[in-house]
Amino acid sequence: MSGMKKYVSTGLLALLTTAYLTSSCSRDDFSGSIIEAKKQAFSDNFKAAYGNINPLQDWGFGSATTRGWGFTRAVDDGMPERPTFHNVLDIKEPENTFVDPAFYTTVSQVTDNVTYNDGKMNNLSDQTFYVNSDSNIEGMDSGKGLTIYVVGEVTFTSGTNAEKASTIIVTTGSTLHLYGLNKNENIYVAPGATLDMSHYKDWSDGGSIKSPSSLTVDNNYIYMGAGSIVTAGNLLVQYAKIINDGATFTANSMQLDNSSEFWNYGTTTITEDLVTSNDYATIYNATGKKITASNLTLHQHVKLWNKGDVDIQGTLSAINEDVKIYNAVGKTIEVKDSLVLRNNDELLVNDGIIDCKGDIILRNA
Repeated sequence: MSGMKKYVSTGLLALLTTAYLTSSCSRDDFSGSIIEAKKQAFSDNFKAAYGNINPLQDWGFGSATTRGWGFTRAVDDGMPERPTFHNVLDIKEPENTFVDPAFYTTVSQVTDNVTYNDGKMNNLSDQTFYVNSDSNIEGMDSGKGLTIYVVGEVTFTSGTNAEKASTIIVTTGSTLHLYGLNKNENIYVAPGATLDMSHYKDWSDGGSIKSPSSLTVDNNYIYMGAGSIVTAGNLLVQYAKIINDGATFTANSMQLDNSSEFWNYGTTTITEDLVTSNDYATIYNATGKKITASNLTLHQHVKLWNKGDVDIQGTLSAINEDVKIYNAVGKTIEVKDSLVLRNNDELLVNDGIIDCKGDIILRNA
């Protein structure tokens, strides 16, 4: 805009100078009274046509910090008014309020301090115990309010009772194959542990193991410790938090709904789509960390805060009301297809690099 103003103002000055010189080239006109009269007439005609000159007008030659939006004319000239932009301070860095629980994490800590259970959890409530590969896991659907430590390699075919929150802790060096997850069920993956949520049992096919699974994380959390490995099929996250605290996390797809949060302090790969499809979800990518997804679609009252690298193999879309994207200084969001911002109050603040290989489409944004 300052360049346009500079050209317009310079052209106006040239026009005025030419008019003045053209009207002042007769030898007989160089008497003082005639010159003064012409100058006064020129001044009067200019003010009548354009109004008074803005005393702060710099004609486009001011510094970058002093150039203004002032126009010379005081009358309505049909020019558009200066647009009102968001204050960048309106988009604030989200705060992770998750507190790391004080669980035992190693096998020795668990076996020294926690009671063993051979897998009979039917009708148990508010108890703490550990299971291992020798446990015959039965009746978890009827257990509630349990704290279950996993030692060695264990398979859970279903989650615990949804009435009261239970927590499953996968200890360091151990592996949990989880085929079912219920509401209010928390999972804590200790550093160096493995959680496999990518398979399920198809009871219509004789209980055969298939993939990818489809699990709902509802009103609970999944915490992934540093150096852990977590795999999943299709995750639907509702009123829940997923915290990747230094893990390698891979999922087929992930959908965040209803105030859900995903905090990435590790490496996350979503082989298909990462989607927020309902209100007030948050995706946070920490400094030096990376999120890769086939497509990223952000719907309605969502915040994406990137301080690392985001690699979208397809399209990044921010649609349907109040989506805020912030890309920090020196950080990269790479979009190999199109970047789409449309429909009501979408805001993208880029202090780093957005490398879009395809089209950039803006509509009501």
